[in-house]
Formats: sequence, structure tokens, C-alpha cells
Amino acid sequence: MDAGRAMTLDAHAYLAAKEPYGPRYATWFGAPEPQRGQKVGANFAAIKDAFETRPLAIDCGCNEPYFAYVYPVQPYKIYVCEAFWSAAITGTDSRGGTLVHEMSHFDAVAGTDDHVYGQAGAAELARTALRGRSTMLIHMSILGKTRRSRRRASIAGFEMQACSD
Repeated sequence: MDAGRAMTLDAHAYLAAKEPYGPRYATWFGAPEPQRGQKVGANFAAIKDAFETRPLAIDCGCNEPYFAYVYPVQPYKIYVCEAFWSAAITGTDSRGGTLVHEMSHFDAVAGTDDHVYGQAGAAELARTALRGRSTMLIHMSILGKTRRSRRRASIAGFEMQACSD
């Protein structure tokens, strides 16, 4: 949970800086354009707000081979699955990135949709056909497997079902 929040804070700070966007932005969101930049910034602000102020719940009961999923109309509950567990905590293809990515799908947050999966597909979409909300953090898909146990915990005001390897 903290990894997702930290990655969101980093992205929000990058987007809020008074400097022009650089290659990091262009890779994932296309050429800097004012309207697109405002939408991406607003999406990350909403994700940051959700991590900081909403009752986020992580459900570890999914045994499917994919990474995670949400129901966009049921905000703040993220279902993590088998592929989530072997990823690094932060960075590219990470657990933190997956939580940020899934948070972006909630209608009450940023309402994003997946149009492609994987880093290559997301970078190509950003280069050729970005529509503002369509590739929010798609590049944070991951590979993996897991074993896990469950325990209830409350961390930094979030009620969650904590999971460990």
C-alpha cells in the first residue's frame, strides 16, 4: 500500500513541477499538450487523494493467474491475484505500480480503461493514439506467481486485508 502511495506522490510531484515535461511523460502519455497534461495531472491528483483519504481495501482472495482487478463502480477495493506477488515492491512492473494502476480505474477516481497491456503496447499507444485517460499507468503491468497468507490490518488509516508471501 505504501509503495503505491509513494509512487503516486512521485508522479504527482513530477506533474506539478513548473518545469516542462520530459521524456518520462512523453513515453507514457505522448507529446506534451496542455489539455492532455491537465487531464493526466488531474488523474494523478485524484489517485493521490484516494490513497491519502479514502478507505482502501486490498482483497487477497483471488487465485487467478493475472495481476489484479477492480470493479470501477465499487471504489476503493482492489482484488490482487496470483501474478501480483513475485513483483518488486516499487519501480517498473511492481506491486506499488499495480495498486496505482488499479486505483486509476475507479469511476470515482480517474475512470481509466485498459486498451493495451504491457510496456511496449502502452508506449506505442502513447506515441500514436493517446486519448488522455486510456493509458493511465498501463505500463505497470507485471509478471509473477505467489503463495500468500492473510491477516487483517489497519495501516495509515486504510482498512485492508494484508497479504504476505
